[in-house]
Amino acid sequence: VAVVGVPVRDLGRAHTGAEAATVAGEGLGADLGLPPETIREAFIEEARIGATPVSDHAMLPHFRTDEAEGHRLVIMRSRNGVPVQAREEGHRVRALFFLVSPHRNPGQHLRILAQIAARVDADDFLERWLGARDETELRDALLHDRDLLAVRPDPEARSGAPAGPMTRACTLPAAVT
Repeated sequence: VAVVGVPVRDLGRAHTGAEAATVAGEGLGADLGLPPETIREAFIEEARIGATPVSDHAMLPHFRTDEAEGHRLVIMRSRNGVPVQAREEGHRVRALFFLVSPHRNPGQHLRILAQIAARVDADDFLERWLGARDETELRDALLHDRDLLAVRPDPEARSGAPAGPMTRACTLPAAVT
């Protein structure tokens, strides 16, 4: 799952699932060329028919549309939790991953959902997720121990100047070199 550049929202107050879907719709609307309300309603409908995966502390609202050029994701954290009716009374999730994918690639859509689900089911996920201090740490909580290499260029650094240890000083897995 590529999460560099993916919108990350930290919900400061308690939200309902519909309110969280509204925030996701607003974040995805311009990118998809769809009205935010249309996106919100698509997420709500998928949840209503039981197509939204829900774990102990995460929910993965998703849908596919011909309007999507590629896969789009909005990541949300709710320290207060978002109530979920699909589970027992009073159940709240702390992580929400809103995914929109094109119809033409259902396999990739399912693989992305599976990758996210595998990570949120890890024993250390919730502690890292709730303890994250900023968007970078939230992304890192999602990527922790995955076979991914994240490169974060320093926009303030001069072109050509190293932003940290020299690349040759880093040990990379054989598959990367």
